[in-house]
Amino acid sequence: MPALLVHYTSAVKIDEELHFKHFKSLALGAQGPDTFMAYGTVPWHKREDKKIINPWGAKMHHTPVEDVYVKMMSYATKQAEKEVLFDFIEGLFLHFALDRVMHPYIFARTGFDEKGELHGFYKWSHGFFEAILDKDFSKRHGTYKKTWKVLACPKDDLKAISKMWHACAPYPLKEDSFEKSQIDYVSAMKMIYTHTGLRRPFLKLILGKYSAGYAQSMPASTRRYRVLDVENKTHRMWRDPTSGKETNLSCDEMLEKALNEFKQVHVLIEKAKQGDDVYEQVKAWAANLDHDGTPYGEEKHYYSLCWDALKS
Repeated sequence: MPALLVHYTSAVKIDEELHFKHFKSLALGAQGPDTFMAYGTVPWHKREDKKIINPWGAKMHHTPVEDVYVKMMSYATKQAEKEVLFDFIEGLFLHFALDRVMHPYIFARTGFDEKGELHGFYKWSHGFFEAILDKDFSKRHGTYKKTWKVLACPKDDLKAISKMWHACAPYPLKEDSFEKSQIDYVSAMKMIYTHTGLRRPFLKLILGKYSAGYAQSMPASTRRYRVLDVENKTHRMWRDPTSGKETNLSCDEMLEKALNEFKQVHVLIEKAKQGDDVYEQVKAWAANLDHDGTPYGEEKHYYSLCWDALKS
């Protein structure tokens, strides 16, 4: 997935246009189900059920959004925290909109294993590319900040959001599972953050060179990686990992595309807020795509590793 600050940038941009009542809920929602992937990942927060809760983040990336998020909207209409919950749901849809547009590009540049998954080298490749993109993209858009700060949310709102996940996810979550995931995500981002880059060698040693934590720790400077053109500002051609179709979209163009697509589903969310049944319309909007931008039932085949450019 695009990382925290790229998703945060999308929240800032759409809020400038649509003016949400609870921006922190929107911004947290814009991190999507990624938050669950932090559950139990820091050693000072012992989570006995880590193997149960943590995988939901990845599973939701491959679960049709209409099957979960429409249920959330129905739930939210009946709650006292309706506005908070709906702004969070808007963020979830925003996350999906950006993921399905930008994720194919990241996979195309960083690769995947024979099953189309991220293990070993490919986990590092994907994560570190996103870390570079996060830093360059957010600095250029004026949205750069310490990563854990974009996860901030009032405690009462966080509890209400966590209860909604528990009530609506087709998975054995507890009422506080999302709440604890957010706490762990903040802690994990503080652990791997390094302004000077001096912490990265220790993260590599302790967590492993192919670990997600080491990969997602931003380098102090991205100057060495400018040759990669991670934002694709030069409009080089890249192939969709599933279809093989070529395109030259830049990250700015992908963000614009995602925001325009989000505005289509925003209309449906507003209808749902009034009690309308929008399941079929949301399903049509989701277009049978998962968060990777891969059609359900199809597989990834095409990529060209970007890192070779560093050798020339």
